[in-house]
Amino acid sequence: REAATREVGTAAAAAAAAEVTASICSVRAMQYDLILCVRFLERSLLPQLRCMLRPGGCILYCTFVDGPGLRAFGRPSGHEHVLQPGELAAVFGPQHGFQVLRDEVVLSADGRELSWFVAQLCCSSLHNDDLRY
Repeated sequence: REAATREVGTAAAAAAAAEVTASICSVRAMQYDLILCVRFLERSLLPQLRCMLRPGGCILYCTFVDGPGLRAFGRPSGHEHVLQPGELAAVFGPQHGFQVLRDEVVLSADGRELSWFVAQLCCSSLHNDDLRY
């Protein structure tokens, strides 16, 4: 019974992620001043999120990071669901026209590591390469 419940939950989560992905893919570039992403990771969308911000806009990202607390808790697990330290700074860093305002790992109440990341798209350093997915 527990395995069947887990399969239904996994299928529902996959369907929800597919819906979010489809929604994001239909958005025009440079449309938002703020993007907030909490406990969701779909790496293929990160470059698209970067392109959705208007110059001066910010992205705030909070999701799980690999660490001993997360591994002890047991979930989420697997590379596809867990950030590595510094991963968001590589996608939303100065090389892509962003200023990183906060990039740290904090512990949640249950001991799991979370990335608290904030970056702002600089008005003066927007490049055409950053507008492509």
